[in-house]
Amino acid sequence: MTDILRLVCAALLLLSLLNLWQNWEEWNRRATQAASETVRRLPGDAASPATASRPAPPGQAESRAQDEQDIPAPTQRLAAPGQDPDAVPDARPRPGDARIIRVETDWLSAEISEDGANLVGLHLKKHKLESGQPFPLLQSGNGRFYTAQSGAGGGKFPNHNSGFELLDAGGDSVFELDGGDSVTVAFRAVANEMEMIKTFTFRRGDYLIGVEMEARNLSAGAQNPYAYFQLARDTLEPRNYSSLLPTFFGAAMFTDESKFVKIALEDVATADYPRKSGDGWIGIIQRYFAAAWLPRQGDEREYFMRRARDGGVRVGVIVPFGEIPPGESRAAGARLFAGAEEQNILNRLHESGEAPGIHLAVDYGWLTIVAVFLFWLMDHINAVVGNWGASIILLTFLVKLVFYPLTNVSYRSMAKLKDAAPHIKRMQEKHGGDREQLQRETMKLYREKKINPFGGCLPMLVQIPVFIALYWVLLGSVELRHAPFVGWLSDLSAPDPFFTLSIMFGAAMFMQTRLSPAPADPTHAMIMKFMPLGFAAFSVFFPSGLVLYWLVNTLLSIAQQWHITRTLEKAKAGKKPA
Repeated sequence: MTDILRLVCAALLLLSLLNLWQNWEEWNRRATQAASETVRRLPGDAASPATASRPAPPGQAESRAQDEQDIPAPTQRLAAPGQDPDAVPDARPRPGDARIIRVETDWLSAEISEDGANLVGLHLKKHKLESGQPFPLLQSGNGRFYTAQSGAGGGKFPNHNSGFELLDAGGDSVFELDGGDSVTVAFRAVANEMEMIKTFTFRRGDYLIGVEMEARNLSAGAQNPYAYFQLARDTLEPRNYSSLLPTFFGAAMFTDESKFVKIALEDVATADYPRKSGDGWIGIIQRYFAAAWLPRQGDEREYFMRRARDGGVRVGVIVPFGEIPPGESRAAGARLFAGAEEQNILNRLHESGEAPGIHLAVDYGWLTIVAVFLFWLMDHINAVVGNWGASIILLTFLVKLVFYPLTNVSYRSMAKLKDAAPHIKRMQEKHGGDREQLQRETMKLYREKKINPFGGCLPMLVQIPVFIALYWVLLGSVELRHAPFVGWLSDLSAPDPFFTLSIMFGAAMFMQTRLSPAPADPTHAMIMKFMPLGFAAFSVFFPSGLVLYWLVNTLLSIAQQWHITRTLEKAKAGKKPA
């Protein structure tokens, strides 16, 4: 078996075992959950016929009403003195003709509804769909919903269900940068003698959206509201999700104490995660894109994840306003990161302390340390050459150069095995019926010719982590999305539309098998003969950037193996090695 086949087979075996384990865990979790559903239901689930007629236990009516309004409630410890965490908010009907306010920046196209002053749409102008339209990260409609909501709880205060009105618009419903560096849009609502001003701030060249809420107490007594910021979405898979190339899709959060935590959306109701902290962030991540609430540093906060009555999930954070005396105001705010997981942006947020750990939102699997370094190296190469395809090729050269001493040992061992193949075949014909004698003669031949039959194992084992890490880099890096290489290869994150790289990859693997010792076992030899065809067919489903790496790596391996074979042949003939 050739070096590249060993490497690919071993890596795919590890990936398959990992995927099998994850699928078994998922199946076991779903089976357990299905069994438990016969004896328990989540708050807000439809009542069964056996229990529908039963009256609600004392104290639960308010909680059910609050759940129907979809308002998160903090624990008693976070709630301010005298604050009722189960208070039912203002349930007045929502306006049926709420205006949609549009905000346009160079990177974002946002839609904010006066119904709740919620961010109900967000398109990313730098990242397109196949149709050429901006990528819709947040959206509401067409059977999908993914919105960013905020409001005040702890009383019948303005919340994400309340009717807001746009302030100081002068009749406009579209806001643009107009040559400035930022644009601000403010909304106002009043409920239960509480005035709420909610302000959104968008900046040029930024995925961060500032959301500030100022609460003014219009009553004669003190009030104790809390602010909440949540992402509300369905549990349908994102449009760029592929079961063949699975990447993580679900909730994620980071605190200094617990570090990075990922939770699948179907597990948010039962998951164990840090709920109270003085730092960190929480959000939802998917392949290439993320949305996360970043509370202000130092603010006390409580994170939450839960299932909702509409079948979706709510992921967010609660921050107290503090007690507000009559006639005074208090402010609470957070920033929403909503955009592509561009690593230079995430690294800047991490290193500046604005969002520690957010660079981990890029899903590089369990070899993140290796993958991050490989991407860093490839990114620096791309800064020079300006082409991600060329960067992959040059990165392959560098990786091959680093492993040259190890692969040199492997190829020398393979060349010696190929040279000894005729002797081994004659011994098999002579001692075919005596396996012990055949083994003794074979080991004797290995000693005479100084052949290490396991000489190719170590290089293979050392390269496997790098191979898998590079697989995740090429699969999960948004920088490669729609990145062109040459001609027909206009998107290195998508499969080759004409299978050209796969055909070349299969041909290169076939060429390499010709340089390798033929297996003695006829069945094994037949498998090796058709394996390049199988791998070529398999590769048509993978991103073209990954297949490009495999192709270049195979061609470099052929050149190295051919050089070593020629060197050994010349040395055997008594000539000076080239």
